[in-house]
Amino acid sequence: MLFSATNLFALFPLLLLIVVMVQWVCFDWGDTLADMRGTYEEVEKDQGVFKALEQFGIKPTQEEFSKAYVELAREFSVSYRGNVKRWQKGFFFQRICECLNFPVTEEESSRMSDYYHDHFISKLKLLSGAKEVIEFVAKKKIHLALISNANGERIRKQLEFFGMDTYFSIVLISDELGFDKSSVEPFKRFLEQAKIVYPATVASECIMVGDRKDEDTYAKNTGMKTIIVKRTHRSPSSHDIEPDYEVADLFELKKLLENLL
Repeated sequence: MLFSATNLFALFPLLLLIVVMVQWVCFDWGDTLADMRGTYEEVEKDQGVFKALEQFGIKPTQEEFSKAYVELAREFSVSYRGNVKRWQKGFFFQRICECLNFPVTEEESSRMSDYYHDHFISKLKLLSGAKEVIEFVAKKKIHLALISNANGERIRKQLEFFGMDTYFSIVLISDELGFDKSSVEPFKRFLEQAKIVYPATVASECIMVGDRKDEDTYAKNTGMKTIIVKRTHRSPSSHDIEPDYEVADLFELKKLLENLL
């Protein structure tokens, strides 16, 4: 049964009769806690990818670059869905250079990626309420985990940049796991590791919080509870699985967790 946070608050007196046990709260990173979409848009306006290419002597025309960039964006969103290769360091730059007929070595594409990420992380911001909700869960002595589709090296640097790396007992990133969150495998792997950290872990007492119904809610297939933080830029997908709860933002998420924990 699907509850919105508003409905849950209205039903709270009744829910007091139910004992809710929560052992773990797992978070996605991009567009759940960190403003990835806003940062990508800002860096795109600043021509971050174009400048990274120029920095390494690759100087396409704006028309050539725009065509290759649009084609590659479509390729990554369709052809590489569920393929962890899309998160491999340097793979995006390797592919865009191929599209531009400027083949580069793996080392060169990796250096381009580093240059771009240095610019990206300087612009990156946490979403409003992110630190507050993480600190709230931590103070409740609930175990925290991070499960994200991304490049592990990049995410770990971003966590350190914001001083959030110490909060999470488990950090699982798709390119390190070899599995994407468009499958149930990352959540199975989480439960395996969670039982090492806390042997009494059971799936029904673990919550996955994310922003994608076509990724984060796959945790339901392991018996975990799921909460989706709604984002206006997300369009419905044929891969969607409905969550247990939906909230409008991280402040509403904190109110929901106050009632659940």
